[in-house]
Amino acid sequence: MEPELIVQPQQVLIGDPIRIQVNNLSANQMVKLTVSGQDQLGNIWNSEATFQAKATGTVDISTDAPVEGSYQGVDQAGLFWSMTCKPTSEYVTPFAVMRFLTVTLMVDGEKKVSQNIERIAYQHIEQQNLTEPIVGVFFKPQEITQPTPALIVLGGSEGGYNQGWAAVLASKTRMPTLALAYFGLAGLPSTLENIPLETIQKAIDWLNQQSTVKKDCFGLIGASRGGELAILAASIFPQIKAVVGYTPSGIIWEGIGNQNTSAWTFQGKPFPYLRVMISDEMNQLFL
Repeated sequence: MEPELIVQPQQVLIGDPIRIQVNNLSANQMVKLTVSGQDQLGNIWNSEATFQAKATGTVDISTDAPVEGSYQGVDQAGLFWSMTCKPTSEYVTPFAVMRFLTVTLMVDGEKKVSQNIERIAYQHIEQQNLTEPIVGVFFKPQEITQPTPALIVLGGSEGGYNQGWAAVLASKTRMPTLALAYFGLAGLPSTLENIPLETIQKAIDWLNQQSTVKKDCFGLIGASRGGELAILAASIFPQIKAVVGYTPSGIIWEGIGNQNTSAWTFQGKPFPYLRVMISDEMNQLFL
């Protein structure tokens, strides 16, 4: 019989486990598994691992360690996180996005069979775009049967909202999730200066009116300057029961703009802040 490659599921949420198994091998037979994919910049990523079949003539990456390859030890996700690339340009994004991957079985240097995987970011959620009284996108998992704690996602100094991150969280956690903008869009400040923390209060008030949301029970997640805002807001609003800062700062920094002022205000007063001093050498990097 020909070797059989099993890859399940072939459509999978990013982060969910993928089963890879090989059947119909001879006892102790050596085989190689490879995974390849292309990212959004056209870079080709690859990984590989060589396995020795068990006496049953099977290989299962969830229980078997490779003899050699791009990772070591028993690791069901090893073939995926160990993927590397030879960049086609000087820049390689640290957040390589690959929707489609190919798993290939090699025997004696010969390609025997391949299976394709489609990775999806989210599923079974409803989306609501908001412009009043807050600006953002609300993601509600389908088939919620009772009010559930909700998440608020804050982006960083790029402005706008982090829609993709919020959608993934709603899909994975099955919790209502709001991607909230606090500057950089119509109806909001144009720069990251004097941003009122009342923006968070408005989001809390709006979420409390939603039938799928458990009142006054929120998690706040922020990246970069959004992490700074998340930590600050969590210290003020008791409705925030959990906070996650992704590369945040424990210091309130100067805003980003032309006013030499704080990034944040509350009840009309700016928070004390640490000024950002940019050297001539740093300025020359961006000329």
